[in-house]
Amino acid sequence: MFDFGRRKKHEDAKRILQRHMDRFFMKQIDDKDRKYKRSQFNQVVTIIPFDRVGQLIVNDSYPGLAKDICQNGLSLIQTLPIGVRHVGIGLPEFPSLSVMRCQVQHSSNLGYGFYQIGLQPIELINMEAYQAKELQERMSRFAEISAPATL
Repeated sequence: MFDFGRRKKHEDAKRILQRHMDRFFMKQIDDKDRKYKRSQFNQVVTIIPFDRVGQLIVNDSYPGLAKDICQNGLSLIQTLPIGVRHVGIGLPEFPSLSVMRCQVQHSSNLGYGFYQIGLQPIELINMEAYQAKELQERMSRFAEISAPATL
């Protein structure tokens, strides 16, 4: 009965992902069998874990690779499973103070040290200014690291 506010935030989050998907949508060969349209979405995103009381842990944030996206969520590929129930996801076009709070739906081992992480959007949240500054500083350290070229 009093669930309207939470439902509205969830719908807003879905609408934001849909808008992002529309901007980057790449036509797939045969997606008529899918319930929801999705696009391949190979883009680096910022992953920020939440603690047990629902606070962002900016000092533990790190870059991740989004595999695909649809209005009902994102799929990430990474080398570690996610051990928390909620994460914040920062997309490049979000305002610097905003992150999408997502619930971790699954963390599936793909083998060879890779995991697929399924995320469901819950709401768009605004960080405090000091958190956004910490996040920007932390992510800039990752930008300076380049992966070694191996064959």
